[in-house]
Amino acid sequence: MASTKQPLLSVRHLSVSFFTKNDEVKAVDDVSFSIPKGQTLGIVGESGAGKSMTALSLLRLSQPGEIVTGEILFEGENILKKKEREMRKIRGKDISMIFQDPMNSLHPTYTIGQQLREVLYTHEHLNKKQATKRIMDMLQLVGISAPEKRMHQYPHELSGGMKQRAMIAMALLCYPKLLIADEPTTALDVTIQAQILTLIKELQRKLAMSVLIISHDFGVIAEMCDHVAVMYGGNIVEMADVHHLFEKPKHPYTIELLQSLLRKDRHTNEKKVRPIKEPFLRSEENGTGCRFAPKCPYKQEICAKRLPPLIQDEHNHYTRCWIASDDR
Repeated sequence: MASTKQPLLSVRHLSVSFFTKNDEVKAVDDVSFSIPKGQTLGIVGESGAGKSMTALSLLRLSQPGEIVTGEILFEGENILKKKEREMRKIRGKDISMIFQDPMNSLHPTYTIGQQLREVLYTHEHLNKKQATKRIMDMLQLVGISAPEKRMHQYPHELSGGMKQRAMIAMALLCYPKLLIADEPTTALDVTIQAQILTLIKELQRKLAMSVLIISHDFGVIAEMCDHVAVMYGGNIVEMADVHHLFEKPKHPYTIELLQSLLRKDRHTNEKKVRPIKEPFLRSEENGTGCRFAPKCPYKQEICAKRLPPLIQDEHNHYTRCWIASDDR
């Protein structure tokens, strides 16, 4: 992911820890990546891998008791050093996020119009007529019919899919420089999902917007992303150009993820899934070694003792594995 220009976002050695009664838990452990202007990075991995925690850290939405270390450089400035009043100017305008759970992301006692209008009043300083026009246009763009009616409704009056589309409209209202999309189409049917992804791509081209997509759907990743990072146990275990990663995955975990996809058996024409058999392991359960070592069919003695670094090859393909190989 090297670039001759300064990337819009550069994350360096990001770690997020929180504390239980007896121990420190690293939800994100030494994560580094960058997103050039106008490009899309996808993050994939199973639940608990640290994907959403990474995304929330980019907006400084950490919880009490969490410790965030490293650097998050946005347009060359480390946002971890900014004051909260400075962050409020960035959130929703320069960096915006589509949250994973629309049911709990909208305020239940305010109408959809009131909540979207507040974003524009805060960041764009539009008057009521201008704000209403922008909101109506955006609601139509995300596939909400009768937007003049929906603006006066409360979240409980909308379906899950409608709430998700309202959240997407809110995230796009100020035409952000970076859009973080955490499972952006989870609650939508296939037709609307395609429309939303097309909308994001169109706005990305129009505004040279960068996008960070978190998804379990490899179809979304393949369609939307320029690069992809695979997370496991709080670490990025593999990162590459999306085409190269799909064609030549190197890390055993990435290979298992791709093999778990639903596909037809070429001999019987039956659809089969190869499951990942073992449960997910938190990083603290495996000491200082590779997080995936207890489940890895290729593990060696060093794997249980030392966490491998991200090793780069000539294709800018990064792999956190002592024995990664193109031949596997």
